[in-house]
Amino acid sequence: MTALPALQSDIVDPFADLIEEWSVSVSFGRSRSENFPRALYLAKRAPEYYEADNVYQATYRAEAFLDCSALLWIVRDWKSTRVAVCGRPIDRQSAAWLDICFGLKCRSPDPDYCADGHSMITNPFRCHRFMTVTCYSPWWTYGRMLHRVWHVDSDAVSASLKRFELYAVCPALTKQKAVAGILHVSRTIDPRTNDEWMYEDGAVAPKCMRFGAMLGVRLG
Repeated sequence: MTALPALQSDIVDPFADLIEEWSVSVSFGRSRSENFPRALYLAKRAPEYYEADNVYQATYRAEAFLDCSALLWIVRDWKSTRVAVCGRPIDRQSAAWLDICFGLKCRSPDPDYCADGHSMITNPFRCHRFMTVTCYSPWWTYGRMLHRVWHVDSDAVSASLKRFELYAVCPALTKQKAVAGILHVSRTIDPRTNDEWMYEDGAVAPKCMRFGAMLGVRLG
């Protein structure tokens, strides 16, 4: 048998920046569905499994999320299904977003997937959906123009993040990332002296939306 090659020291661990104690639990009851045996089989294979009174619960860490996703796919519409993150129940919408977005991260070969999956949604918070899409008011839309210089209202940016609590269940979206994003947001943007920005509708916008992410580190 051929020996496996040694791991290279420069390989990026895609789970290195996840919340250490993060876990997700999926519980469900007995069902008449033809898929119940399969669901029970998957649940019993979970790192942590518990059952009592015809309730079956599987618990996973972030590294095993794809196994959780396979179980969720089967039981997601069952009335008895409950999902909890770090022991705290979450609603079906949050569970669906977690399954879709973090599931894509787990399947992606790109270790920086959360930031660079799409050029129009790269942002200082290093997250696909956390205050990213241009139609949802990205960070550079908060502020006011004074003497042709755009002054970003960082307090308003911070306050607006509360709108995205839906994504706070994701293990990849740590508080450290959110704080670092706020710190990297530019305080002032002057398109006259920085040709990566332009005036637009009385405000400013990056000429290339890809620059809208980390340019705050380099701007004034």
